[in-house]
Amino acid sequence: MQTSETLGKFADALAKAQGTMKAATKNALNPHYSSRYADLDAIMDACRVALSAHGIAVNQFVTAVEALVTVTTRLTHTSGEWVASSLPVRARDATPQSIGSAISYGRRYGLAALAGVVADEDDDGEAAQAKPATKPPAAQKPLPTSSPSPGPGPAVTAARANLRAISEPQRKRLFAIAKKEQSWTDDDLKKLIATFGYESSKDIRLADYDAIVNAIMTGEVGKRAPGEDDAGGFGDAPWEGEKH
Repeated sequence: MQTSETLGKFADALAKAQGTMKAATKNALNPHYSSRYADLDAIMDACRVALSAHGIAVNQFVTAVEALVTVTTRLTHTSGEWVASSLPVRARDATPQSIGSAISYGRRYGLAALAGVVADEDDDGEAAQAKPATKPPAAQKPLPTSSPSPGPGPAVTAARANLRAISEPQRKRLFAIAKKEQSWTDDDLKKLIATFGYESSKDIRLADYDAIVNAIMTGEVGKRAPGEDDAGGFGDAPWEGEKH
């Protein structure tokens, strides 16, 4: 996660834009999992007009090393303030078709996470953990900004929430998915978190949380398949059956 030195004007504009956004339409079918999802066009339709109306431009950049593709999504405000996040995605192989599928996958997940577009079903973590205890979770502490605006209003506060560190229940859900559902080791999870630029899971920001959870569930970044050695090798990418 990268940001400009200040975020006051950007945060205010993003909060207003999000107030007019609607959930993306799940208009495509993934035959690999027989599930519906919102394709890149649907996510763009859900946020582009609102972002543009409040002076925020969307840019996405792609780099590729053989089958490893990294998609960087950047939202830039007319004030010059900006926020960017990178999502690494491993394609099935280095053919143009596989690379193209991975790029489309990275673009739509990266944009949805950064702009705050709802594009997938959410079971509120029921499949990953038991019901929460009656004790309320500890209050989240916002990450410091270099020049915070005094007394931010509700709009600015809402937008900045996306830049805060994840809560303890969210960290527990992350570990539950990785270890209980996907049988990851601590080293597997540590390597994945490092690809997003974090040394500790406590530092993960909300803007990257959904992308990291998705990477764990698909098993395409940082996890070895059973029986494979450190030389690597990954299974079929779940986005291979999606249109792009």
